[in-house]
Amino acid sequence: MAATLIKKTNLYIGASTDTKPSGSNVKIGSKFYEYNTGKWYVTYNDGTNWVETSDDTVNANLQVGDADVSNTNSLPTKKAYTEHVFQNAATGTGVGTEFAVGVNKSLAVFISGTSTSRTVQFKGKDIDGNVYDLVGVKLGDTTFTMAISTTEETAYYFENIEGFTSLYINLSAVAGGNVTVKGKAVS
Repeated sequence: MAATLIKKTNLYIGASTDTKPSGSNVKIGSKFYEYNTGKWYVTYNDGTNWVETSDDTVNANLQVGDADVSNTNSLPTKKAYTEHVFQNAATGTGVGTEFAVGVNKSLAVFISGTSTSRTVQFKGKDIDGNVYDLVGVKLGDTTFTMAISTTEETAYYFENIEGFTSLYINLSAVAGGNVTVKGKAVS
């Protein structure tokens, strides 16, 4: 195959379970972002073949709203961060919604709610599905308190999350109300 000058490509977004586009409207070099896995794919033909790529340079050019999708929890934006809700007003225990790390490097986690008590555990999964405790630094604490879980309404910062494929927040106890845990990941 001879080298091909690419003047314009298309950018697609969808879930890993969605069929990737193909046909004469798909340009060589077009990319597909799987919002639920954080993986990028590129096509070298009319979309008949898609190959995974580590090239995420299209992040800077993709805006939420460019694609018609119903789930925008983990979509890349023009901003250099991705917001995610791990637990949304949870009143019972559970792992909540996992976050696909993708190209993100660090994460700030914010814990709030009406509960009178709670225990929140920070967890990460590797490529084989093994689960590890994440150690975070409590934000606003000049003594650099580190923890793998907390009972406080507070915020924690996690550096070097890119070694994990996904993260989740395990709510192992909650009483007297609800707990919300949100995160902001930075690439």
